[in-house]
Amino acid sequence: MTFASAEGIAAVQYLADLAADHLAPSGDETVGDPGLCRNLFLQGKLGLLQTGTYDLHTLAEEIGEDFEWGIHPVVAGPEGTHPLVHGIAAVGVEPRDDDRAAAVAELLRWLGDADGQRSLAENRLGIPAHRELHETWVDSWSEAGVDVSAIGVPEAAARPETGDRSAIATATAVQVIAGIFRGDATAEEALPEAQQEARAAMG
Repeated sequence: MTFASAEGIAAVQYLADLAADHLAPSGDETVGDPGLCRNLFLQGKLGLLQTGTYDLHTLAEEIGEDFEWGIHPVVAGPEGTHPLVHGIAAVGVEPRDDDRAAAVAELLRWLGDADGQRSLAENRLGIPAHRELHETWVDSWSEAGVDVSAIGVPEAAARPETGDRSAIATATAVQVIAGIFRGDATAEEALPEAQQEARAAMG
């Protein structure tokens, strides 16, 4: 966990200042209600919602015909864009069940193949991992009236650590970082503390 750099402090303080200057919902409100920005966007009261491709399908259904919307490329900073790569997988496996080992292996192979991912691509559920299905996914969104061409594969994507240790550390850090958005501390004061506590939580 390394985010208390000069660049990290500047980025977080910039976001907190947007709320302080009334260019975004107040920090008290968003800290208290993590779904606030999404709800405001769905109500047509927020001009820009930062989310991931995992949520586009649900957003499209909830917006319906209420208003026109589109996808904007990742906003660039002074050193360009630095999008995250979302890797989503949910597979329940009992590793000690020898009788099912062959079936589990076949399931995982199928999920990693184009056949296993085709229905996800056709129903616009996240970006398919299989290269052959990217065009299928784009065409499906096009039929729904949404241009997803702004979502490209980044040349230098951020790949954060994942897993339980990362989730625990992130949750620990967010509790401290929330104070910046409430106005209790500056990013310069809080981020080093958040980083230290996150590292301690990871063990």
